Amino acid sequence: NEFAGVKKWDSKPSLKSKKTDSALEIEIPAAGNGKFTAVTVDLGKITVGTLNVEVDGAQGSEVLDFHYFQCLRNGIPEYLPPGGGCIIALASRMRPAKGKSSNEFFHVMGSQHVLIIARDLTKKIKIKVNWRLHYYPFTMKGSFKSSDETLNRIYEACRHTQQICSLDSYVDTPWREQAQWWGDARVQAKNTFYIDGDARLFARGIRSIAGQDAPQGLTYGHAPTTSGWCILPDFSLTWIMTVWDYYWQTGDITVFKEQQKRIEAVLGYFETPEARDKSGLLVYDKRFWLFEDWSTLPKDRIPAFLNLWHLVTLIHYAKMLEISKQTAAAKKVADEIKKRKALLTKHFFDKKSGLMKAGFTAEGKVSSEPSVHDQTLALLAEICTESTDKMVKKRMLPYLKQEKLDAPVPSAFWATYVFECMGELGYGKEVIDFIKAKWSPMLSTGTSWEGYEWNEKAGGSCSHAWTAHPTFHFVNIIAGVRQTAAGWKSISYSPTFLDSLSNADAVIPTPLGEISTSWKKSGKNVYATIKIPEAMSIEVILPGLKKKFKSGGTYEFNVSLK
Repeated sequence: NEFAGVKKWDSKPSLKSKKTDSALEIEIPAAGNGKFTAVTVDLGKITVGTLNVEVDGAQGSEVLDFHYFQCLRNGIPEYLPPGGGCIIALASRMRPAKGKSSNEFFHVMGSQHVLIIARDLTKKIKIKVNWRLHYYPFTMKGSFKSSDETLNRIYEACRHTQQICSLDSYVDTPWREQAQWWGDARVQAKNTFYIDGDARLFARGIRSIAGQDAPQGLTYGHAPTTSGWCILPDFSLTWIMTVWDYYWQTGDITVFKEQQKRIEAVLGYFETPEARDKSGLLVYDKRFWLFEDWSTLPKDRIPAFLNLWHLVTLIHYAKMLEISKQTAAAKKVADEIKKRKALLTKHFFDKKSGLMKAGFTAEGKVSSEPSVHDQTLALLAEICTESTDKMVKKRMLPYLKQEKLDAPVPSAFWATYVFECMGELGYGKEVIDFIKAKWSPMLSTGTSWEGYEWNEKAGGSCSHAWTAHPTFHFVNIIAGVRQTAAGWKSISYSPTFLDSLSNADAVIPTPLGEISTSWKKSGKNVYATIKIPEAMSIEVILPGLKKKFKSGGTYEFNVSLK
């Protein structure tokens, strides 16, 4: 193809160009009939929008092609033949009229580099291009900054990625399918709550997913869609969890009441004979796609992951019933939770190792070595709590320390659940060290990637906000602010004073107003301050100090690290 036929790509601009306040003007010389000139325009960072083009001096026979690349780390365009996995080739074409003409391409693209191929030029032409941004209008009031510039850059990369993955809905990536995948959206919503606080896009997505019925009462993995294969029972459970997340962020239970019948339809599927083994455990229903995570998690008949995720969902469903004062219904679900905890403990918990088994094959054999995922889910479900220490030290901590585990480990997406659990258990240093090691390579594109690695020739996304979760983990762990009640009516304040940091500060927008906090070391002493809205209470946990304050204001503390 033409890309392969180019023997040399100049790294320095070789054409006349001029940058104005609103556009880039390029003069492209004539190459002749049957030939072409190619020039790559760098937008500065991966962004999302539409291309506007003005042409002057055309003869009317030229062809202008515009190829969109999310990022070119080596500076050389690589044509990716579409059709293999998620590999796509995005392009637009313009045939300019004689003299002057213009065109705005209305297909929204996610791109940092736009390759212009000018064909059949018999005379030079002038092209003026500009880029119309297409973003959800976040205010981006939230912030985080520390004395570690690498952590600051990771935060900014994640923050920017969340912005470009927020259009008229949350999208997995602005570059590829731009789909509202709901497993992604759950993480993206929490990112949003810490960098902006706006829950409207999230509520719109909850309704969008609910509004398109899939067979057996389930939801589609993304919506709107015409794809019959993307029905993921575990994502249907995630959708229920996002109804809880909306309530937790806003304190507004009305979305739950609005969606309760839809929630009941989803949960009803998990009570059908097709979804359950004779033991009562949930099974992998091969009519649908069991996603779980991009990992080596076993997809055998009885997966622990699905059973535990279902239990976590039931726990939060019961809470929403209680909050909406449906006492009888809440008690019924609470009884079911008690039964399922006993059932899952009986079948999945290995008393000898102290770990949750990965699941069982159709023949009743254990599927694989105990995964990091299932230990994390056990902690989230508060099941087998007497073995928390073993789950942490045998699986979760080795994962964070990047030790080799002969067991399934989380992807960069699912790692957020491990980070949340381990941060709350006091392993903040290990979480931050892991993020710094694994997210630093992403700084080469200034965005967070689909996974820990990105190969531009393989078609993976380097603009994926399901890995932008360091935005809130940094605030939770380093700045020390965690929400402890719905609607942010109360928080805890317990910064992790890492040896590698001398200071940190953060701003968190909440429905009650902004929280601002900072801390700074001076030798073995730390001066910390936090300002919270009037209607918010706070529990402060610092070295040598534990105290509660029932109202807002500014609180200052001097503590010793000795």
